[in-house]
Amino acid sequence: MILQYLFKINVFIFLFSSGCSYDGTPDYIKPEIQTYRLRSRGDERRKPIKKVKKNQIRVICSSPVILNRKIIWNKLREKLSLEYMFLHHGMKSTKAIIAPRMIVVHHTGSNTFKSAWWSMEKPQIKGRPYISKSSSLNVSAHFLVDTDGKIYRLLSDKKFARHVIGLNYMAIGIENVGGTVRTPLTENQLNSNVKLIEYLLCKYPEIKFLIGHHEYYRFRKSSYWKEKNKRYYTFKSDPGIKFMKRVRKKLKRKIKSKP
Repeated sequence: MILQYLFKINVFIFLFSSGCSYDGTPDYIKPEIQTYRLRSRGDERRKPIKKVKKNQIRVICSSPVILNRKIIWNKLREKLSLEYMFLHHGMKSTKAIIAPRMIVVHHTGSNTFKSAWWSMEKPQIKGRPYISKSSSLNVSAHFLVDTDGKIYRLLSDKKFARHVIGLNYMAIGIENVGGTVRTPLTENQLNSNVKLIEYLLCKYPEIKFLIGHHEYYRFRKSSYWKEKNKRYYTFKSDPGIKFMKRVRKKLKRKIKSKP
């Protein structure tokens, strides 16, 4: 009976997923299906696997609409990223990729999407001597959320991005346009952040932490902290205590903010 029940669920989900229609817009990121081994009833510690077998079920990760507005990722940016990974994290690698274990929420401190995007678009940083002194790799993030709530993908989820000292190697970054007196963070941004975070938590079950940029100092004395330069540390206030409190309140499940 159990096998028959699981088989019916698989058939239903397969028909449902294959029967969904989309508007054909190339920038739309469709819902992603991840597969998990069914261990026992109530067991939430499920590991992703590649193929569907007899004793497996499918989990559909529902993605919000994500528009592609990618920043430059070329040989120079990868080279600088690899150098940064080695100098600051002590990691030797041939590919500048991360293993997502954390989501970090930021605000840009700028007033427009255009200015925020341009500040991250080039591989090398301009100005900002304190930051550029430690590396010429430009700052960036994986996603940028505009004031109207539209979500833009700047980098693929697992590309290395410089956005949080000591934790870049495992952190997906979400930037929000604004955070200033002139351009405060909006309700649309709040809702989009929640949807995007829920999607990433589903897509990467191994993610353990969600923090605001202003909370990253909590990890300085933990085993997760991998900043080789003990003097390299900056004070951050974004996106703010109130915004993160509201984000966490809206999330369907609790996720840790401390090691």
